[in-house]
Amino acid sequence: MMSNIHRLLPRLVLNRRLLQALVDEHQPSCMLGFVQERQQVLPLIALGLREIEDLAQLGDGFRLGHQVVLVRGAETLRLDFEFQGRMPLQVLLNPTNIVVQRVLEALAEAQGYFVLVVGAHGVTTFRADNGAQERQQFGGLCRRDQTGTIRPDRFASLERTWREHSTEGASLVWLGRDDPGLLDLSGPQRYELRPAV
Repeated sequence: MMSNIHRLLPRLVLNRRLLQALVDEHQPSCMLGFVQERQQVLPLIALGLREIEDLAQLGDGFRLGHQVVLVRGAETLRLDFEFQGRMPLQVLLNPTNIVVQRVLEALAEAQGYFVLVVGAHGVTTFRADNGAQERQQFGGLCRRDQTGTIRPDRFASLERTWREHSTEGASLVWLGRDDPGLLDLSGPQRYELRPAV
């Protein structure tokens, strides 16, 4: 007699408003936050890709790249995402932003992180290992000498310039940039994402 074997996939806890913002946004978008897997809180990079009808098209994983990019003399941070067989995606972030700083600090310490993708008809997640070399690179981004804060209005201008001159991939809209409350996993903001069976 053969028995059915099911992998025990953990439930993930994330911020309800973060997930809702991705669901509501029609443009390809990116948000930063945290996710709780069992009792461990890990960094989260969340993508809203409503144009993807079938999330299985993303394959079994992704590549994440990051680099400091000078835009009109200001240091910004660019994240690059590449899913199997798809055009690269990019988002420009303000490295002096409190949300970015908190997630970068967590990436410099955590041994793993999650990428969550909201498609047209569902959500999928990827858990990535964060080895010593990657943690060191993220730590280097945290320790960069910032020559002052980039105000939100100045960053918006830098972002427009970057979009006008970017040719390497499709750019994502950075959502929730001025809302540290999206990092909160407690109380009414807590949302449990259950695996499909």
